[in-house]
Amino acid sequence: MSLRARTQLSTILPNVNLMSLTEIAELFGMTRSGADKLVKREATFPAPVTVLTGRTRVWDRDAVENWAHKSGRIETWDAVDDLQLRRFIRHSHLNGSTG
Repeated sequence: MSLRARTQLSTILPNVNLMSLTEIAELFGMTRSGADKLVKREATFPAPVTVLTGRTRVWDRDAVENWAHKSGRIETWDAVDDLQLRRFIRHSHLNGSTG
């Protein structure tokens, strides 16, 4: 999800931390295609919060991470922490931060 889209959504849904299908794929260590199959196949997987322009679905990050933990898809929160660290590094790099 682009920074612009995330910024626009944060004004509409300020208390919801959103995640894209790409981020779900990163969390579970799979391809976007695999993540798409997962969210469609698992009946208890959280529903998307909304669909952005076109077909871009976004999910509540807390709901997805809790589902992942409760379903045993990730056994510790280390995978979540690692994803958050990678996102922070990528975001810092895109914004020109050097640390």
